[in-house]
Amino acid sequence: MNEENEQSSKTSRNMSATTLTAVQFSQKVIKDAQNITEDSHNAFTAKPTIETALQLLTAPQTCQFHSRQLSYLDRLASRTRSCGGVLLSEISSFTKLLTVLEDKLSEVPDYKVAIKQLISLITGALLKQRTSDETNFAKDTIQLLEKVTMLLRIGDFEMRHGIIRMIEAFWSAEQVDTDVRKVRSGHLRDNIHEIRPCTKDYQQSVVERSNIIVTIIQAMALFSNDHKLRLFTLTVLEKLTMTSSPNCQKFVQAKGPEYVVLLMADANKQLLHMLIDLVWNSLENGPKDEVVDQLKGMTSLTSMSAAFRKLLRSPLSESDKQMRNDLLTIFMQLARECPAAAFIETRFLSDLIKFGCSQSSRHLTNVSADFEFIQMLLTCVTILTEDSGSLRAISETNFMEFLLLPVQKLDEIYPTRTVYQWSIAQKEELQLLSLSLLSTIAPKLAKKFYDLTGPHLLMTFLFWSFQTDFGGHGNGVLATGGRGSARAQCRLALRVIRALCSETDSLDGIKDHLITSFLQEGVMELLLLTLSNVNNITDDNNKVNDFVYIEDDQIDLEMQEDMLVIISLICESDPAHKEACVETKLVKIIIHYLRDLPGKVVSGLRCDQLLLGVLDCLFNSILGNEAAEDKFLALEGAFLLVDLLQKTPSEMHPIVLSSLVELTENPKSIRHLLTWRGTNNDPNNANKFISLPQLLIQLWRDEEKRIGVIRGPLGELIDKEFPLAGESQRNAIINQTEIVPGLESAALGEMSENTRTRIYCLLSRIGFGDLPGVQVQSGDYVTLAVIEKYFNLKIDEVWDEVFNELENENTKLIEADAEAAETIKTSKRERAKVIINLQEDLKIAKSQHENHEERQLFDKIREKYRQNGKMVEKWEDYVDRTSKYATLKAAKDNMVNQIEQSRARQDSDATHHKLNLDLTTTTFQGRHIFVESTPSELARNSEAKYETN
Repeated sequence: MNEENEQSSKTSRNMSATTLTAVQFSQKVIKDAQNITEDSHNAFTAKPTIETALQLLTAPQTCQFHSRQLSYLDRLASRTRSCGGVLLSEISSFTKLLTVLEDKLSEVPDYKVAIKQLISLITGALLKQRTSDETNFAKDTIQLLEKVTMLLRIGDFEMRHGIIRMIEAFWSAEQVDTDVRKVRSGHLRDNIHEIRPCTKDYQQSVVERSNIIVTIIQAMALFSNDHKLRLFTLTVLEKLTMTSSPNCQKFVQAKGPEYVVLLMADANKQLLHMLIDLVWNSLENGPKDEVVDQLKGMTSLTSMSAAFRKLLRSPLSESDKQMRNDLLTIFMQLARECPAAAFIETRFLSDLIKFGCSQSSRHLTNVSADFEFIQMLLTCVTILTEDSGSLRAISETNFMEFLLLPVQKLDEIYPTRTVYQWSIAQKEELQLLSLSLLSTIAPKLAKKFYDLTGPHLLMTFLFWSFQTDFGGHGNGVLATGGRGSARAQCRLALRVIRALCSETDSLDGIKDHLITSFLQEGVMELLLLTLSNVNNITDDNNKVNDFVYIEDDQIDLEMQEDMLVIISLICESDPAHKEACVETKLVKIIIHYLRDLPGKVVSGLRCDQLLLGVLDCLFNSILGNEAAEDKFLALEGAFLLVDLLQKTPSEMHPIVLSSLVELTENPKSIRHLLTWRGTNNDPNNANKFISLPQLLIQLWRDEEKRIGVIRGPLGELIDKEFPLAGESQRNAIINQTEIVPGLESAALGEMSENTRTRIYCLLSRIGFGDLPGVQVQSGDYVTLAVIEKYFNLKIDEVWDEVFNELENENTKLIEADAEAAETIKTSKRERAKVIINLQEDLKIAKSQHENHEERQLFDKIREKYRQNGKMVEKWEDYVDRTSKYATLKAAKDNMVNQIEQSRARQDSDATHHKLNLDLTTTTFQGRHIFVESTPSELARNSEAKYETN
């Protein structure tokens, strides 16, 4: 009995201890409910597991215990939910479990409840034990998501709704902000793993790499009658495609935009808003070309047009107006990418113009949404003018009159709410937009623009913009720089005139009528007067100009360029207009720009476009007219052009050289060009100044270096096969194995791309002989020899291409043609050999000249050393004389002796007496005297008297 009492007391003590431990454990669980403790995890994992559930479902002994299986799955779901979610390491088993349940669903429909419970477990963040789990189990997670999405084919509303809700939660679930949860793995207390929720980036990347969006789009046809589920599904798709480019690509791949657009025709406003957002996400984040291909079909456009027409006709709230604008934005994107889509067949274009361009539209107010709609409407119609069919349809409407309204009417005159019942700032913005769109549509509908007196309205508006004291509000992109003035209006009006003068088709003569109308309205006088004021160019009588318009910013430079281009286009259309410009100040204006702009271009002040406009105006308005050219030369225009050639970057050299070549048509210009001298920037050249031939030779070398022509150190010809070809041209010739129809010749295409052709033309006009500044020692003649033969070498290149084409086509020449081809090839080689020999002679002459200069230099050096030696000797002699008395005395005696020797000798005291007083001579006599006298018969004179000395 005593032993039994002792055992019972021990048992009671053990039970009390066990009870105490359980209480402590329960308190710990309640206190740390947010954390999965090590003990709790072991307690749960010791009970239901996914592996056990799989075994219970698949084992032959237990596969028929359906109630037991459902109970176990319910416990498994509860345990997993209590643990905080599914571990990444369990994902593979979890997928297998769902697969088994789906396979058995036809036998046991009650498994739907278990599937729903398991799906709900994935709504939260998945759990990871290690950081590397996200990488290791990514494929398993993708398979799980795709498997769950495939369950949408099961016709159960709650299951489908749960799947869509799971995808939404999985995508947008934020990271759980809790303490690190620790779980003991197994029975080893030292083996501790940290369990954390997976990051949001990981979950989103898994969704992006999976095909769940494709599956959802394919499954939406199964629940098309369930409007709530369809709306919820579209909402989730909108979230998935809002910021994710991969999701948008999958959405487009599954024909999502096309499916969404087809729903627009019968969609209510709530659903339509979601559909518009989905299409917009696809255009913004997805492949735009594929989206456009799906939207441009007749069926898709018809559905979109029906939805848009419904929004136009129904009374609109603020949200409805915004939805209408969003849908119009999609139409604009589609019109930009594919203007030839069926906008006419679907009546979209006609409905748009009829609604927006009506003077009495009751649904348009002055709110910002309606104002944005008008702006987008005008822009969309203008974009559609790229299609010829749409352009014809637009020409039959009042769209052009509507665009011209802001140009001709600037005040509110209608009591009803029309296009002019906006606020002042809105009216200005609409005015600028109309002008901007006119520059695009007016050249295409020039006849209609002319019939509506467009030139008169535009010129009246341009005069107003120059003279008015209107203070612009500066609202919008088009009003940049126009705050407080009408500069924005002036800028856009000039752009319209430029577009009409340049882009209008001249086949029907409407372009000439437009230019004549502009001239009759005084456009030339206005532009020249404005340019004179800008550049401070006054008349000789110092008359004060009526217009004062002087600014100095980028917008003003653009306006000046437009003015110069308009003048150029007018003069180009008719030579008579060019002659009329001779008496104006146009030449002085061009001269001023040529003096002022090169320095600004080099300094990087963004004057390149203006300089191009100046050169274009020079080429079309001055060059080609002898009187204007003489005036241009008298104002040193030729010198300024060559200065411009030297200062501007290489991209502008072809344009300047073209102007110089055109100027040399006037013989008076040759002397000006040869007289020019510029500053030599070559450090290897000792000359401070450079002539035009030297500059052209230098530009030739720079151009050949840029395109990769093979040359020697002095620019001599080395490659006989490709004497002129650059690197790209050589590669094109070598790699060309077959003839491509319509492909431009590489030899001829090269002529339009670089400046060598223009340099050759200019030197041909000037001449290749006796060029000032060209020196043998600088190697200029070596390069000049290649320039002189440029035309012949280019012909040889063309012949080579002809022969290569014949060989590629396997064409055999007849005997006569073969002999001619061989002669051409031989002459090419001989011509190259002659150039090489000439260059060798020039190199020898250069070497001899350098040797001669070197000898002269050494002679100068030798003479300098000799003079230095004499100076040293003199210095040493001076030191000796000043330091030694004997040396000084000897030097003095030597000096006295030299002085005495340099004196003239005195005659002796003896007197010379003449022996023959009658003999007179004018020379000193020697021992023998030869006398030649006059014959006596001629010289005999009795009366002759001889004087005696």
